[in-house]
Amino acid sequence: APRARHALVAFRGQVYAIGGETPTGITDSVDVYNPERNDWQPRTNLPRPLSNVQAVVLKNLVYVPGGTTTGGALSAEVLSYDPVADSWGQAPALPAPAAAYALAASDSMLFLLGGWDGTQVTTTVLIYDPAVRRWRDGPPLPAPRALASAAILNGRLFLVGGFDGAQPRPTVYTLALNSAG
Repeated sequence: APRARHALVAFRGQVYAIGGETPTGITDSVDVYNPERNDWQPRTNLPRPLSNVQAVVLKNLVYVPGGTTTGGALSAEVLSYDPVADSWGQAPALPAPAAAYALAASDSMLFLLGGWDGTQVTTTVLIYDPAVRRWRDGPPLPAPRALASAAILNGRLFLVGGFDGAQPRPTVYTLALNSAG
């Protein structure tokens, strides 16, 4: 089915589409695409419908922080998905609700950048360390950003584009991961 504002993540040669908005509203569906068979198969649904989310794989778990609920409220909940067991769990919650953020993962940390906090676009950078199961603040973004994209390359975190609260922006911000603490 068509969807937008959903999370998309690759794991072991398959692509997982998680939540998002469909023509009938916010969904809790999780579907996996197998390129070898060229087909989609349903998986265990999210515990609740969510949109404006991202997902990353860290230590063989898929993490889906925050998001927008069906009532329009923002969530601080962090869901974790085990693709092998096809089951959902929870990681420690975000310090505050967030949606429309950018998300990236290194080999050992998860980085949530910017987003919407329910009242404004933020400069927030949060770092999750699964070894201690804790979120901490990272260095803030130089300017507010939501609906941006993030990736890690050669020890640097890149945040590209996004919306500053008034208009789309053509910016690229970088952070050396060794300076993120």
